[in-house]
Amino acid sequence: MIDLSLVGKRLKQFLDTKRMKINELGKASDTAGTQIYNIIKGKKYGVDKFISVVREVPDLNLYWLLFEEGEMYKNDNAVSDIREKPEYLKMEIENLKSLISYQELTLNVYKKSLEMAVSTNEDLKELLDFYQKLIEKEKGG
Repeated sequence: MIDLSLVGKRLKQFLDTKRMKINELGKASDTAGTQIYNIIKGKKYGVDKFISVVREVPDLNLYWLLFEEGEMYKNDNAVSDIREKPEYLKMEIENLKSLISYQELTLNVYKKSLEMAVSTNEDLKELLDFYQKLIEKEKGG
């Protein structure tokens, strides 16, 4: 998984080397400076905002920004097609497999909780029926 705080630190590093201010990038990307600040601080942000920001810095190497691989600046001669970078795909596949496994475990926990709730509900209904019959016997008896 991508650590947003590291992405933010690398974006800050890039801005520092370009001597570009946060508000300057915000204005250029039609995004508030606070949004850029949130990205730099590693807070969650919308993909649409992120894309708006990186569009305004075309010389920024996105592989470096996201994975800290390669150089900070794009090399026009470098291969930029992700299909030619199998190590990234393998890493992403492993991350997705881990996420799926975690979600399956979470679903199983929810299923067990639901089964227990249903069982408890049935037991409570039986207990309620028992006490209702007992009360009816006492009234009638």
